Amino acid sequence: MKPCFDMFVELEVPENRYFVLDRSELDSTKVLAGSLSPNPLGPTFVLDQSLLNSTTDLLEGSGAVLPGYVWVDFTSDTMNCTIDRGVDITQSVAARPTAGEFTAAILDPGLNALAEQNVGVGTRMRLRVGNQSVFQGETTSLSVEYDAQGVPTAYITATDAVARLNSVQMQPRPAESYISRVIASASAADVQVEEPLTALRAGADGQSLEPTVYADTALRTLVEAQDSEGSLVFIDRNNIMHALTRGEEKEGSDNPAWTFANTHRTTLEGKSMSEHTCLSAFVVAMNTEQVINNIVFQNTVQTGTDDEGNPVFETLEYTFTAEQSQRYYGIGTLYVQTSLPVDALAPYAQHIFDEYSDAKRKVQSLAFPVDNFKDVGVPPECFIDIGDWTEVVLDEPSGTELPLLTSKQRVAQVSHNISPDGWDCQVTLL
Repeated sequence: MKPCFDMFVELEVPENRYFVLDRSELDSTKVLAGSLSPNPLGPTFVLDQSLLNSTTDLLEGSGAVLPGYVWVDFTSDTMNCTIDRGVDITQSVAARPTAGEFTAAILDPGLNALAEQNVGVGTRMRLRVGNQSVFQGETTSLSVEYDAQGVPTAYITATDAVARLNSVQMQPRPAESYISRVIASASAADVQVEEPLTALRAGADGQSLEPTVYADTALRTLVEAQDSEGSLVFIDRNNIMHALTRGEEKEGSDNPAWTFANTHRTTLEGKSMSEHTCLSAFVVAMNTEQVINNIVFQNTVQTGTDDEGNPVFETLEYTFTAEQSQRYYGIGTLYVQTSLPVDALAPYAQHIFDEYSDAKRKVQSLAFPVDNFKDVGVPPECFIDIGDWTEVVLDEPSGTELPLLTSKQRVAQVSHNISPDGWDCQVTLL
């Protein structure tokens, strides 16, 4: 397979190990020069990958190679890859990040990962298309199997920064803003955050959080902060954390990054749709299971200190109801563990009722083909990302009574399936 004619599964290896001139086959069935013996005279030179004396990597924006290392390509003509990443939307008011996972089975990859190439668990990896990444993370499993002729198949599994957040322990945190706690969680696990988080965000630091009670993982500390903020936190395809404050997830819908339609059309209400992507499947529903009209806050605050100066905490329950919604839909209860000042609970409850006390008809998921590997070029749909705004236009399909539906929603989950036959994508929307 020649995916997009410009796709590479790359792992980061020590630069003094290799001299790789070229892997192009041109008109021959053999490569011009494969992986040669370690070159003791100088660092690695990988054509079209290394930048010699530059500290910047070919991949723009992020993913630069670490000092003393170089990216080496694992891609072969027979390869199957899957990518699943995003946020857990079953949590309703706080879309929590889940560990993104990359898996690949690569026949005869040109690298015997375990015996010769000095890579293993914890090696940085990426799926690169052109000068952009589709996935970045660290390997969690890597093995090589051989057939009767000694041809190797490499099996690689990697996860994104969420897994690292779950592996690092943090000490209890003092009282601080939501954004400060997010940054502290990311820093503890050495996870990069988007630039606006580290810059001053006047009036956008989020809720004032009470101190935490116990030491916990960086991920759990982050999730508890999210529960108090009612926010969206996600890891993008460059392995960078984004954290929005309460209500901020609704901003930016006027400029959707992607437009999807179930029928091919050139205009909609006088607006050009020449750049839309045609769908192969979609799901639309009015889900009453997401209705929330009864909220129980299990709120923990510091009430003082004991005789030895240790903090004393108290957890109390506060219940809020939306009576009209309960009469119409029945009772839908949500329990939220928070660490907020008591006077901040009522506005939080109203924020939740405004969004979830009524059932809403919306697009739940989409599916579309990304590439069939017959044309040279990089399809832009490769790079659809968590948090992107989409506009979906659904005409009445033949044989149904579904009216025209136009909807603008954020991407919550992305799944890629890449095989020798093509590249397909499924997207779940918030």
